[in-house]
Amino acid sequence: MSALAALSVVPYAVLAFLLGAVPVGLLLGLLAHDVDIRKGGSGNIGATNAWRLLGWKVGLPTLLLDVAKGVLPVVLAQVALDGGPGPGIVGLAAILGHCYTPALRFQGGKGVATSAGVLLALAPVPTLGLVALWTAVVATTRRSSLGALVAVGGAPLAIGLWSPQWLWVVGGIAVIVVLRHTGNIRRLVRGTEHRV
Repeated sequence: MSALAALSVVPYAVLAFLLGAVPVGLLLGLLAHDVDIRKGGSGNIGATNAWRLLGWKVGLPTLLLDVAKGVLPVVLAQVALDGGPGPGIVGLAAILGHCYTPALRFQGGKGVATSAGVLLALAPVPTLGLVALWTAVVATTRRSSLGALVAVGGAPLAIGLWSPQWLWVVGGIAVIVVLRHTGNIRRLVRGTEHRV
């Protein structure tokens, strides 16, 4: 990637980070019910905790908008940038914005829905399979975090078979998601993880 090409990615990555940093679940909870979802359930601002505390009328829009935060900047980068790794860089920026929101002292969500949005834009077919895997695990265990970790574990194989050029993005996503789920992993091991 040339220096000029790298510079051309920067404004899109910054825009993606800022879009990703919008705390959708927190805002919807406050606007719809005057409830700060950080103060209940898992304390997370993502769709799972919004759904757990306030039901599907807040949880579902949070999920869809968090996915859109990954899809939209990547699609914009695909249209505006001339190939190369740019869309993947932009996608990772959106996920980082969601997970490390400046307005919340760099505390944010777990990155799962936004990561799904990024991968849907980059590699839709295998990502739909990963979404189905996540859904099956959550439906069986009632633990969203376990579904996320299983899907992330399956992502290298799924993306590698269909769109191997984006395996490096999957690697970045795996690092971010696992880091954001360290507390969940400990609770899963102890058998005390929150249920959906």
